[in-house]
Amino acid sequence: MFGFVFWALFLWVTSAKVDNDVKVKRKGNKWIFTCQHGPQECYANVVQTCSIFLLNNTSLALNFIKCMSADRKPWMAGEKCARSLQLDWEVISTCANGAQGNKYEYLMAKETRDLDPPHQYSPWITLNGVHTEDIQDKAEGNLFQLICDTYTGKKPSSCNTTNDEKTPNQP
Repeated sequence: MFGFVFWALFLWVTSAKVDNDVKVKRKGNKWIFTCQHGPQECYANVVQTCSIFLLNNTSLALNFIKCMSADRKPWMAGEKCARSLQLDWEVISTCANGAQGNKYEYLMAKETRDLDPPHQYSPWITLNGVHTEDIQDKAEGNLFQLICDTYTGKKPSSCNTTNDEKTPNQP
């Protein structure tokens, strides 16, 4: 089950982490990010990125990002979400406000920049390193089903049920 959840989280998070409207440039020994919705969006991005790199727990990272993303002010929700999930906010905050978070965010931006074909919009879904319009459409229509259909490891029983209807296992 862990492999399935990790794969799903990696697909979701890496598809949406740094969008086309984030500009990156180097200033001295620091990467400077300019986000479409301003510095608050950039801060929320780096907080979420630190959670991915530091938590080493897919489920917790996904829940933390989900909590922040659901807040009307995600850039201010990190501490509240960390506390609600019993995470060490100080560790995440220190990362987000320091060189470590800057490096991690750059690594996410670099992954996005290096996509082939190039990233054109968000979310830009890749599956096993591949982006096609078919994959994009299926992911936007039913991401869970796309993952169930594509995942090659032991699938959880929930892959046998979609839209509250029982469906046969796919070979």
